[in-house]
Amino acid sequence: MAQNSHSFKKISLSKYYKSTTNFIKKRPLGSFFIALGLLFFIIIVGHIANQPKVEKIPPATPTQVQLYSIGQTPKVAYEAKIEKAGVIKIIAQTSGIVQNISVTEGTTVKKGQQIMTLASNYQGGSAPGIQAQIAQTQYQNVLDTYGQQQDAIAQQRNIAQETFNNYLSQQLIASASANDTSSLINSNQTVLSSLNQQLITDQNNGSPSATITSEQSEINSLQGAQNSLRTAADNLNVQTNSTNPPGQLASSQQQLTLDQLNIQEKSLELNKEVTSLQASLAEVNADSMLPASPINGVVERVFVHPGDQVSPGTELAVISADENSSQTVAVVEVPQEIAQNVSRLEASEATIAGKTYQIKPFYISTDATDGLLYSIFYTLPTEVTNLITDGQYINFNIPVGTVKTGATIPFVPIDAVYQTQSSSYILVDENNKAVTRQVTVGDVDGNFIEITKGLNYGDQVILDRSVIAGDKVKTN
Repeated sequence: MAQNSHSFKKISLSKYYKSTTNFIKKRPLGSFFIALGLLFFIIIVGHIANQPKVEKIPPATPTQVQLYSIGQTPKVAYEAKIEKAGVIKIIAQTSGIVQNISVTEGTTVKKGQQIMTLASNYQGGSAPGIQAQIAQTQYQNVLDTYGQQQDAIAQQRNIAQETFNNYLSQQLIASASANDTSSLINSNQTVLSSLNQQLITDQNNGSPSATITSEQSEINSLQGAQNSLRTAADNLNVQTNSTNPPGQLASSQQQLTLDQLNIQEKSLELNKEVTSLQASLAEVNADSMLPASPINGVVERVFVHPGDQVSPGTELAVISADENSSQTVAVVEVPQEIAQNVSRLEASEATIAGKTYQIKPFYISTDATDGLLYSIFYTLPTEVTNLITDGQYINFNIPVGTVKTGATIPFVPIDAVYQTQSSSYILVDENNKAVTRQVTVGDVDGNFIEITKGLNYGDQVILDRSVIAGDKVKTN
């Protein structure tokens, strides 16, 4: 059976061979192209089968970088040491005698709660308290009379204005009277001229002397009246002309009165403000005789007793602060040139638990506190108290206003500049990508270098030197 099957396959192969041979002989050109196509097909299939697998390249991870913004005050990075306040010593701020103590060891106190009373003498009198009462009484008197004094000033202004208005009315009356007088002078002058003409005629005609004498007497009387009228008219013209001394005097008197009233009103305002400050100062001095707790906490120890004499600096009590009321301070030690030039306009940036806080210093030491270093003190927000521990260090970026950082001639940290033999360049952040920017450098000022060309206001300069052009970057 196996032999028959082998014979069958041999006959079939022989048949296919003859058929293929006959096809090639009949169509040699077509057979050639068919064979060529099969060869190309085999080559393409083999190339595809042997092509190596393409490995997927994971996307580049953005690099965390620090940026420096053009147009802002330069910032320097320092570490701050955390100092958590836990125990508060109450110190006497003034001299006095302990009159009364309202707390004992273990007493829970609130912020602002009075813990004892000091007196100026053993009878319990308090000189600062009496001074505070005097100052408050004076201030209250100023408040009580303030409105009346303002009304009086306003009335004086009205009187000055009405006086000047009355002068203007008198001017109008005088002007009308001057016009009437001028008319009368003209009429009298006509009569006087007629009389003089008549006198001349009578003298020429040889009239009796009695007639001549009577005419001359009448002319003289009328001439005297005419002179008086002219004098009155001149006086009225002087009064009605505001450019003459009477008008200038009235205007000057009005302006002087108004200026004096303005000064009086400002003095009134100043007196009110000064007496208010004096009352506040006296109250502060009085409060120094009434020591109080600055925090919520528990009284741990009272060091004085009623009748004890204390002086400024004497320890009165110790209070242990509650956790929620304890004050947390960050202290940064810096060189003198940094401490003297810390910007007072911009807040420092504190990084705590991955979050940035804007904080301004509450004090900068004027003398070295640790060797040659100066201290900058910051009060941290209460919400971060539980996130940090005493003695821990946190990062601070402190603005230092020692150099010009405007858009016209910006300065950048010198470490951000890359230089070759022919050019200088920096890396800037553009849409979270490091981009090369060619710049022209100028003078060096400390740790900063002037960029005269190539930067614009708002550019974000990359400070990390581990970044190259084209890298993806990110910031906090």
